[in-house]
Amino acid sequence: MFRYVHTNIIANDEIVTADYPNDTEAVFVYARDPEGNIIELQSWRQRV
Repeated sequence: MFRYVHTNIIANDEIVTADYPNDTEAVFVYARDPEGNIIELQSWRQRV
């Protein structure tokens, strides 16, 4: 189970940061391409 941390709305795009077990953090970015399709980008990292 993860803990939701923060959401920002930036120019109609969305950035979501979430904490996961074992000091893992994920950042998800949601945007639309020129045709209007939703794109999800993910970045995962282990906190040190």
